[in-house]
Amino acid sequence: IFSPVLFNYIRRMVTCLTSPSCAFHLRGERASDFAEVEALTRRAFWNLHQPGCDEHYLLHVMRGRSDYVPELAFVAVVDEDIAPESAGKIIGHIAYSKSKLVSLSPGSVRFVPSNSSGTQSVPQDAQKLVEHPVELNTLTFGPISVDPNWQRRGVGKALIQHTFDLIRSHWSDCPAVVIYGNPANYVSSGFRGCHRYRISADGKFPTALLIHVFQPDMLARGSAGWMFEESPIFRDFMGFQGEGELDAFDAQFPPLQKEWQPSQELFAILSRSFVAEEESESQS
Repeated sequence: IFSPVLFNYIRRMVTCLTSPSCAFHLRGERASDFAEVEALTRRAFWNLHQPGCDEHYLLHVMRGRSDYVPELAFVAVVDEDIAPESAGKIIGHIAYSKSKLVSLSPGSVRFVPSNSSGTQSVPQDAQKLVEHPVELNTLTFGPISVDPNWQRRGVGKALIQHTFDLIRSHWSDCPAVVIYGNPANYVSSGFRGCHRYRISADGKFPTALLIHVFQPDMLARGSAGWMFEESPIFRDFMGFQGEGELDAFDAQFPPLQKEWQPSQELFAILSRSFVAEEESESQS
């Protein structure tokens, strides 16, 4: 006996074997998701970069800061007809903050005061020449979290591409997204090393500093290169370490064993490695 319901279910399951992203959907993060998302972030990063993790507390702190961009906070949720027992479970999350690129070659701006009639017939010696660097407003995502049981199934890439589409549509003054991350995880989403655009941090070109460019013409304005400035959220967050806030916050979650794993050595290597300046010039 032919059953349309059974047929459609089997067809959808077969489709999901070749396209795992159909097993979940994306929606904007809600305030009611905060606790679940922080628990997800903790599971995703636990023992990844260090014994234990602090990314879930970073996310908690970020939400109360003006540089946080809630319009770009999205979650990936399990579809009901694929996994009824996990329906509605949040398996992925992405968060954004504001950042900027500061040109290393100052631009000149001439301010000419107007006379009482509104015309600008002011003597040359009364004009004021002010030089200041060009600044570009960029965005930075992180932390981006995927449930360990759902990693390598397109969840993270779907969150990235969806938010990129929104940035292209609604953030016309944003020429790029700049992040710190493992290049192996992000080059397939269109990221390139920042050294190719002479974008530095503290005068160096970190291997982990990556960029996805939307408007290359805007980056061309910095002929001498750019300096990346991430949100003060990250600098200020370092002040919480050692003051007990992280331990107190972590105590509300189920206990997990802190231990060493090889990914921590990889993180230590990447976070301390840089692209040589002469190599950045030859590859730009």
